[in-house]
Parts: sequence; C-alpha cells; structure tokens
Amino acid sequence: MLFSSVIKEFKLLLRDLHGLAVLFVMPILFVLIMSAALSDSQGKPARDAQKSCWRAAPTAGLMKTCSPRSKAKG
Repeated sequence: MLFSSVIKEFKLLLRDLHGLAVLFVMPILFVLIMSAALSDSQGKPARDAQKSCWRAAPTAGLMKTCSPRSKAKG
C-alpha cells in the first residue's frame, strides 16, 4: 500500500517538471539568499559592540563597560 503510493507520487512528479523544479530549485535559492544576507553579520562583533556602547552611554552609566576608544568618541 505505502510502496504503491510512493511509486504513484514519483510518477506524478516526473510528469510535472514545474513541480520538480520547485522542489529542488526553491530550497537552493533560499539557502543562497539567506547566506548572502547573513554573511555581513559574521565577523564584525567589535563594530556592533561599539554601537551598543554608544547608544547605552547617554542613558545609563554603562561607559565603564565600554572600551577607552569608544569613551573618547562618546
């Protein structure tokens, strides 16, 4: 019963080239787009830390946790 359903689905999928393309192309495109979008967020933690230090400094006494370089700018 299960085997015949699997065979039937494969036959239907082989006839439907658009469905076959969507089945394989869409996940590949998703991975490529997401990796390109997230590639900038990796490897620049110092810049992000400096921005958060700059934002936190005027409202609270968090300048103690910031680096000396960011104290001179802030």
